Amino acid sequence: MLLLTRSPTAWHRLSQLKPRVLPGTLGGQALHLRSWLLSRQGPAETGGQGQPQGPGLRTRLLITGLFGAGLGGAWLALRAEKERLQQQKRTEALRQAAVGQGDFHLLDHRGRARCKADFRGQWVLMYFGFTHCPDICPDELEKLVQVVRQLEAEPGLPPVQPVFITVD
Repeated sequence: MLLLTRSPTAWHRLSQLKPRVLPGTLGGQALHLRSWLLSRQGPAETGGQGQPQGPGLRTRLLITGLFGAGLGGAWLALRAEKERLQQQKRTEALRQAAVGQGDFHLLDHRGRARCKADFRGQWVLMYFGFTHCPDICPDELEKLVQVVRQLEAEPGLPPVQPVFITVD
């Protein structure tokens, strides 16, 4: 009986055996092993010539392809929605930070008071650093000078004013 539970081919071989009358049955109502086995088999196992019935290979491949395309499309739509929400959050964070909004009052290297109105009509490149910085600040200021030269060489751009603000 253990063989019957493990192997589907054993069911098929056993169903071809000659039916026997089980002992202890009444009159002509004998249970046949074959009819019991056939009633236990599923629809795929009872098809003609032992071949399982169902959709063909092309149909299965088509269904699998359509299912995969649907999943891929859903994934792309979710990814685009996630990127849109992230961009919306970034924009909102920049609005809250209000970079460049408001006025400022600082002293220049000659001791004169400077404010935002002094730079109207110009592009301002602000750099925050230290006056006593031997490692990084000179290199960064050199990069700032190169950017200003490139922008000044472009015709039609407003004048560029670099502003170095020291924090020490």
